[in-house]
Amino acid sequence: MKKALKALVCSLFALGFILIAGSYALKADEGTLVADLNNDGVEEKITYKTSFKMKDDQLQSYKYTIYINDKKAYSEKKVIEEASVDEAGEVIYDDLEWLGSITWQIVDINPSDNYKELIACYYASEDNVVLAYKAFRLKKGKLKLIGTEYTSSSYSYIPTKQSNNKYLTVCVDVFTPAFGTIWIYHDVKITKDSFVDKYSKSGVYKVAPNFTEDGSSATFTAATNIKVMADTALTKFNGEIKAGEKFTLKKVKFTNSDEYDSFLAYVKTKSGLKGWIYVDNISDEWGCPLEDLVLDRRLFS
Repeated sequence: MKKALKALVCSLFALGFILIAGSYALKADEGTLVADLNNDGVEEKITYKTSFKMKDDQLQSYKYTIYINDKKAYSEKKVIEEASVDEAGEVIYDDLEWLGSITWQIVDINPSDNYKELIACYYASEDNVVLAYKAFRLKKGKLKLIGTEYTSSSYSYIPTKQSNNKYLTVCVDVFTPAFGTIWIYHDVKITKDSFVDKYSKSGVYKVAPNFTEDGSSATFTAATNIKVMADTALTKFNGEIKAGEKFTLKKVKFTNSDEYDSFLAYVKTKSGLKGWIYVDNISDEWGCPLEDLVLDRRLFS
């Protein structure tokens, strides 16, 4: 699960970027967010401007500035370094080598404090891979960087509805041979210098909606008859999902750290049958299941 549960923060509901015809510059649509960031009873207007300098389809640098009530609150500029080779002969790339866009979203990590957080997410130019993410809080009119992380994963996003448990809830993708790609809710804690994963002691994670956060459930069609049990010990038989019947994946319980190992899944059918199923997750060298559990594995977003 270490690989599968890299906590990644990102938003799918920020403005896109447009190519300016006849130049190498990529500029963001100017956007505005409105929120009371510091709980003083007055809403702040947050605006941002972003520009990308390109040459021969390669990113050279980017710059963005964030304004609070039309006053400059934070700016960032970075020149992208060319790939180099280390002493072992390995190619070293800049963390943001494939950056294509930067988006912003406001979340309330902890309703008991006086802040709402502004999250910046750095997307790759293809496949919505998150290259980095940062969190800010408004203090004395300036945005203070409270956490930053450089990482890489695909199809992750910040859910609009937060758990409000003093952690930032994110949705991260997990690939399993049995179901293909599924998304789970995962919590991260913002510390002074970074983000820290909060892993479930029980191994149980709630399944999140599809990548686009359109409310779609993780619904599958059974490829074979599937036994449904009432408990995680798999001792009490609840019923059986018949081949061809649809069911929704609600929760998953991972028993160890390898995403290709067996696990348990909590499911529900339209007829009301619900409970735990055992997923052997056995795959061939290409990551395909040796025996199909479902007919419609989700291999893409």
